[in-house]
Amino acid sequence: MNCLFRSAHVALLLATIGLSSTSAASPSDNGFIVMLHQQLDLGDEAASSLDRVQRLRNAHARLTVQANTSQARIRSTLDQRGVAYRPFWIVNAIWVQGDAALREELADFPEVATIHDNKTMQMALPERLADDNNSTQGTVPWNLSLIEADDVWDLGNQGQGIVVASADTGVFYQHIALVDRYRGSQGAGQPQHDYNWFDGYCDGAGCGSPLLSPADPQGHGTHTVGSMVGGAPGDSVGVAPGAKWIACRNMDSGGNGTPATYLSCFQWFLAPTTVDGNAPDPAMAPHVINNSWICPLSEGCDATQTDLLADAVDTLVSAGIVVVAAAGNAGSGCNSIGSPPATFEQSISVGSVTSSDTISSFSSRGPVSGASGTLIKPEIVAPGSNIRSTVTSGGYGNSSGTSMAAPHIAGVVALMLAQDPSLSSDPDRLRELIQASALPKTSSQGCGGLGPTDVPNHVYGHGRVDAYQAVIAADTLFFSGF
Repeated sequence: MNCLFRSAHVALLLATIGLSSTSAASPSDNGFIVMLHQQLDLGDEAASSLDRVQRLRNAHARLTVQANTSQARIRSTLDQRGVAYRPFWIVNAIWVQGDAALREELADFPEVATIHDNKTMQMALPERLADDNNSTQGTVPWNLSLIEADDVWDLGNQGQGIVVASADTGVFYQHIALVDRYRGSQGAGQPQHDYNWFDGYCDGAGCGSPLLSPADPQGHGTHTVGSMVGGAPGDSVGVAPGAKWIACRNMDSGGNGTPATYLSCFQWFLAPTTVDGNAPDPAMAPHVINNSWICPLSEGCDATQTDLLADAVDTLVSAGIVVVAAAGNAGSGCNSIGSPPATFEQSISVGSVTSSDTISSFSSRGPVSGASGTLIKPEIVAPGSNIRSTVTSGGYGNSSGTSMAAPHIAGVVALMLAQDPSLSSDPDRLRELIQASALPKTSSQGCGGLGPTDVPNHVYGHGRVDAYQAVIAADTLFFSGF
């Protein structure tokens, strides 16, 4: 898999549903993933609940009951053999650290649908430009001004009361522009990392000790979180500096991960736990998740692994959590969006524009084929070239990539939800409002057979995001003439 910067390599931490295996698994022991036939579609029942927390709790309860019952015989067999495993419930699957003989045996179980490798993937990092520690106090960065985030701030809205999440390489949370935005920093005394941080990469066996407080051995995640919420006195780099952030590390210091570690973080976001993986609480779930990584076919992310991750994203959105994904840096040709999670119908896929408001040369283009037909991808574009944000030195640095564009959309989601919290129960409506309020952009490139005046198109999607117009669209008071 690949971070954008791009992502990919990781192992598993045990027990988000209060279960443990006989031993832990290290990143070098990738094993295989057993997918069961019985899969739960939250569907209309999830959509019918208007209370966000109850919706999340209902989803978690139904999913865990299914996993506990349908996986019982397999877990019992693994326990008897002393084999390490990790049960998932966000999709009905089990990660197993077993050999080929065990794999063949489990394949004969009638409840088992497929078994596939938990391959290591490597992300391709975005272009890292020079560090920039010069003061910008009193000025608004070009990228935030372009999308009119500062005009939203003038309304008194900086994303207060909303929680954004980072699925990435981690976060250097002590950064002056991030520490006060960390949900674990609320209140007096020491930071509270339970329910606010999870190391989905390292389980302590063969990879050192798990990180029990937010850290970022690579640096990518620190930059993307800064673009969502970063802000120091007089110096904001984030779209929604009033929002809070939480994070799950799904990659190592080289940007490597496996399907199991990506699933580990997706699952944790639906029901965050203590740092040791216990006592899940759906009430602590974030409102939106940023995913600046891809899982490319070229590195082994085949159809079964793609389906696994797609099912997890579908579950998150059905439960009421917005999922944002970087489109990829494989441009400038058409049909260059080819890797999960940007290809998923339920993900808001994000391309990149430059400071001149034109498509970045590296930004991947559509179209993408989905179960319902040809999908407009990316759905939206945002600034992604030469973006200044937080770095692990404690200062600031500039990077380019759709990794930098996607956090802008997660930040806009936070601003919209702060303006109208009722949208938290309807991710599909929120997506529609972002698209409808975007600045239309046309392209003569003609991807997918679309013409130079067609909007949406497969280069810019529905256009370049406009935070101010998106917030106006989200506020029913404005619709009534306020």
